[in-house]
Amino acid sequence: MGELEQRFHEFLKYLKQRNFTQDTIYTRSGCIRYFLDFCRKEKVSRLNAVNVPFLESYIRYIHAFRKKNGDCLSNARKRNYLISLRVFFEYLMEHDLLLTNPMDRNELMKKEKVMPKSILTGREVVRILQVPDTTRYAGLRNRALLELLYSTGLR
Repeated sequence: MGELEQRFHEFLKYLKQRNFTQDTIYTRSGCIRYFLDFCRKEKVSRLNAVNVPFLESYIRYIHAFRKKNGDCLSNARKRNYLISLRVFFEYLMEHDLLLTNPMDRNELMKKEKVMPKSILTGREVVRILQVPDTTRYAGLRNRALLELLYSTGLR
């Protein structure tokens, strides 16, 4: 077992001692194992061989990777890989095994913003806005609230 794998196992023990959830440990473990597989392919087993250029080649590898069906990894998955690696290197720095975090120089891709799908048709919106009795104060208030919710996109 190389130095990187040894530190990885220590990191997993650390996460368990700090009471991280099983899901978090599982996710971090999988993401870092993916990095360790890349290191094995590149014949890198020592911690001091992991530098900024090496990490940049790993990031290019993640971006170029294709699943069995030919699709590339989602931005969320790529981001998860890199965040897990950043946390791993932060752990190594805290335990004086690294002087700097080589992931600090790499920017993470931004989260994708997904707009909610339209739920109501225009006709349905008009019907809902006509429900409150606007001849009464409570009806005016309710209509104003419905219009506010609709016009601002609040859910």
